Amino acid sequence: MKFFALLLIYVNLSIGLSLKDSLGKTIEIPNKIERIAVVGGMWPLPSIIILLDSKTNRLSQIPKASLNALKESVLYDFYPEILKIHSGNTENIEEILKLNPDLAFCHQANRKLCDSLNKIGIPTITLSVNIDNYNYKLTLKNWLEIIGKVLDKENLAQKIIDKNEKVQMSIQNKLKVAKQKPKALILHRYTENEIVADGLFANYLLEASGAQNIFPNFVGSKKVSLEEIYSLNPDIIYITNFTSAMPQDLLNSKLWEGINAIKNKHVYKIPLGTYRWFAPSAEFSIFLMWLSKHNHPEIFSSINIEKELKEHFKEFYNIDLKETQMQKILHPSRKAGILR
Repeated sequence: MKFFALLLIYVNLSIGLSLKDSLGKTIEIPNKIERIAVVGGMWPLPSIIILLDSKTNRLSQIPKASLNALKESVLYDFYPEILKIHSGNTENIEEILKLNPDLAFCHQANRKLCDSLNKIGIPTITLSVNIDNYNYKLTLKNWLEIIGKVLDKENLAQKIIDKNEKVQMSIQNKLKVAKQKPKALILHRYTENEIVADGLFANYLLEASGAQNIFPNFVGSKKVSLEEIYSLNPDIIYITNFTSAMPQDLLNSKLWEGINAIKNKHVYKIPLGTYRWFAPSAEFSIFLMWLSKHNHPEIFSSINIEKELKEHFKEFYNIDLKETQMQKILHPSRKAGILR
């Protein structure tokens, strides 16, 4: 009975606009959106919503992994009320209804949940993380366009999209003089018992920044052996923030010492800006510069990442970064890799 009482809340929503989600399905959006639930594992989305909206109070539910990243990000310095956002990983319809959302964003991988929420009357926008074979730029573009419309922040969303395009074109032009592509590995997770290499956005990011993925055929993340890594011998290793592993864990390990990336100390922790940069993030343009500078330091020697960061945060988020905050972005802590 309680379930149906809650359900009645959603029957007479006044419709504002219609838009298509990542699957091309038309969703009717209510006029007034005060409570947004992010469900089904859309971890990167809360940070983008906060940035476009310049506030946190519309978020009624976010995944636990999103909250952990936000607490370790510079966004927490400017939006400490992040801690007040309800977080959890529930896929229970009744529990989500109790949060009284006007709108939900849902991960395509949890299609059953997304469809169920729409059927009971909660306008639910299903988003894909895999547009055009994990094209990072196009996936982010799709999210920005949709969220921009929902929040009435289309101009800001388009400005970020335009910058991403401009920066990528500039990098592509400069890479034309590159004589070779360094072999690179992106580690998704690393512990004493497990090595997980990245597919997902790895091919796109490495190709766009002038490197070649040593595991180009991986679609998702996949366990690999140290022997496989030795046989492919990467020149550069990047470690995501989906693991607590740090560069020194590899650099100080006897097990890894024969690999070129270790010998030359070319092991880097991917920064954590407003979210973990390996997943689509509003700082894509800066991430692409950062990767390119590591892959081809001689070509991109003129790029000052700290300067670019400071200008980006001011222009798009109206945030003045301090030196300590820039270092926090560029050198994230182990805690940033805690997911649950």
